Amino acid sequence: MILSSSDKYIMNCLQPYFNLGAVEGDKGPIHALSLVKLGQNLLHHAHVSAIPHQLNTLSVFRSMLHELYPQDVVIQSPHELPESLRTDAWQRLCDLLDRWDNLNAVEKDNTVLVLCRLGFYQTVLDYVDPIEDQEIAKDPTMARLARRYANALGKRVNRQVSIDLYKKIVRLTPVESPERFAAITQLIVYYSKQNEIAQVQEWCELGDHALHYRTPAVDPVETLLVSMYYRASSFLPFLKGDRAETVRILDLAMELGQQIPAEDTRYQQMYRENMFPLLETRAREAKWLGDTELAFERTRRLVEHDPYDPKTHLRLGKLLLEQNRIVEALASYRHSAELGFPLTPLAWFMTGQCYELLQEPEAALQAYQNSVQFSPTGGGQAALKRIAFLAKSLNKPETYFFL
Repeated sequence: MILSSSDKYIMNCLQPYFNLGAVEGDKGPIHALSLVKLGQNLLHHAHVSAIPHQLNTLSVFRSMLHELYPQDVVIQSPHELPESLRTDAWQRLCDLLDRWDNLNAVEKDNTVLVLCRLGFYQTVLDYVDPIEDQEIAKDPTMARLARRYANALGKRVNRQVSIDLYKKIVRLTPVESPERFAAITQLIVYYSKQNEIAQVQEWCELGDHALHYRTPAVDPVETLLVSMYYRASSFLPFLKGDRAETVRILDLAMELGQQIPAEDTRYQQMYRENMFPLLETRAREAKWLGDTELAFERTRRLVEHDPYDPKTHLRLGKLLLEQNRIVEALASYRHSAELGFPLTPLAWFMTGQCYELLQEPEAALQAYQNSVQFSPTGGGQAALKRIAFLAKSLNKPETYFFL
């Protein structure tokens, strides 16, 4: 397969997912740069898994890569990568898996953290045995490993099984345990997305009680945990329509997030990872409040915070399009499409929508074709319908061979 210059750029941005290699010039999204750091920590035996890592790789991430990029660099488990393509960090990952039964709990947890971030959820389930209740109750590292196992279960098996394990972690671990607090936060997010207000209320009450055992003033990791909790618990007043309380809690989340020492290399990625969802949430909050200018300001801050993530430009494009600023929206969507995977199909589709609004059907047709080309499933129905319509209206029967 011959790669275009665009493909090469995208593959550089996503290099860590292919072999834990570095991103040239650090010109990549935060999630990729974070993975580079994790790979180096693994290589140099640094035990950093106790630091919360928020970014959660899509369950379909690797299968999407598999369909879009060369077969020899996209694999479904670490050992499938040819040795000639492995970096030292990747080889270290394979070595740890080879010695899995002889690893201690901390080594296993560090390994599983990297596997999850790479999207190798099935590999996690293949290697990690179900963790006994007494291990979760007595060993903080095993409790943390259980949380990662729960995440993998949710991605590959069944979400309810995953939720049941999070609840077990809450039940078994001490009230002061950071793993218990993190599991409560996860449960609040889950039930908020299900719009189950009574459940959200119950877990927020438990979380508010657990706040008494957190010490954000003395430890940046604790600061992060509480910032994450406040962002999650803001769902409760949001679901109840309480604007003032939603703003108050998100102010607390942001204030704590900004207290994490970004200039300290130990916490730099932690700060950047946390600030992304904070800015994202606060932009949505501003839009919910009806403050368009504030929504733009926060979305632009998100773009500045992570300029190589196509998601940020997609967010800005959506806001611009809603304000009928079509030319500006087009520029944002095209930039998102050029930054690439995994939002390329959607970004090209929205580019086509903008071209249609600007009455440029030829350009719109090409954008929709790009959307289909970059879709792992062969293209969404919406893009295919627009291609058929435009091909007919432009009298381009040869385009039908594309369908």
